[in-house]
Amino acid sequence: MLIINSIAGNDGLNTNLTRLPLIIAHSPAGTSIKNLVHFSQMINSHLLQKFDYGQYLNRHIYGQNNPPIYTLERFNIPTVIYHGGNDYLCTNESIDLLKQRINKTIISVNYIDNYNHLGYFWSTNAVHRIYSSLLGLIAKYQR
Repeated sequence: MLIINSIAGNDGLNTNLTRLPLIIAHSPAGTSIKNLVHFSQMINSHLLQKFDYGQYLNRHIYGQNNPPIYTLERFNIPTVIYHGGNDYLCTNESIDLLKQRINKTIISVNYIDNYNHLGYFWSTNAVHRIYSSLLGLIAKYQR
C-alpha cells in the first residue's frame, strides 16, 4: 500500500482494507506500457498532447516534429469534475488548468478533501460521495 500511496496519494481513511489483497493482486492493471510512457511524456512536457514518437516518426504520423496538443477548448460534453485533496497525480493546479480550458461544459466541480487518485474506485464511501449523484446526472444529460 505504501507504493500505491506514494504514487496516487494517501487515502488510508477511505480505502477498503478488507479488499486490499484483491486490489494488490490486480494492480497495476488495465493499461499498457505505451500508455504509461505516454503519461510520463505528458508529465515531463507539462502538455496534454498525443504520443511523442520522436521527431522522425512524428513527421510521418502527424506531419510535424512535435506531437499535436489536444484542443480541449473544442470539448463539448457536459462534464462533472471530481478531485481529491490527496491526489498526487491530479493536483489542484492541474484541475484549475482543466477548468479554464473546458469551462463552457462544466456542470459542477466537486472537491473531496481526503481522496487520492484511486479513491473513486477503492473507497468505502465512493457510492455515497460520488456514484449516487453521478448516476442522476448521467440520466439527466443522456441524449
